[in-house]
Amino acid sequence: LAAAALSALAVPASTAAQPSGETLPERITLSWAIARALAHNPELAAADARVLAMQERPPQEGALPDPMLMLRYHNEDWGPSFGRSDFSFFELGVEQELPLGGKRAVRRQIAEREALRERAMRDMTALMVLARVGMQLAELAALERTDAALGESLSLLETLIAQTASRYSVGEAEQQDV
Repeated sequence: LAAAALSALAVPASTAAQPSGETLPERITLSWAIARALAHNPELAAADARVLAMQERPPQEGALPDPMLMLRYHNEDWGPSFGRSDFSFFELGVEQELPLGGKRAVRRQIAEREALRERAMRDMTALMVLARVGMQLAELAALERTDAALGESLSLLETLIAQTASRYSVGEAEQQDV
């Protein structure tokens, strides 16, 4: 019962398989379930990857754009005529875009805020996963209590049947009691 309930513990249905090599504890505790969810939940792994990616953006946004190197050859004749025609030339150039003052700093601040927002989204995802863990663990506890109560009821019924059968065998009970 515990293994069946654990298979869905804070992991979406499509990825409910248990990681290889991991053994279930005899009694599932909240701390174990939380640790497992934080370590193996694919939603959290994806959120962590997005946070790492967003944290790499601010330095890039604050940097100058890449410089460009240009090489151009212009020829007016049908064949190569470099040096023989006034309109034939080679051009070599370097181009660097220099944004107006403050634009790079603003882009960097925007990227930093987006990284903070992504971190908050990751924290929200973690809280949602932990809430699902708590709900599923509470459901598991309720199922275990129900299972124990049903087991006790079954045991009581078996004892009652055995007593009634023994009373019938000595003639103290009627057949309809059995």
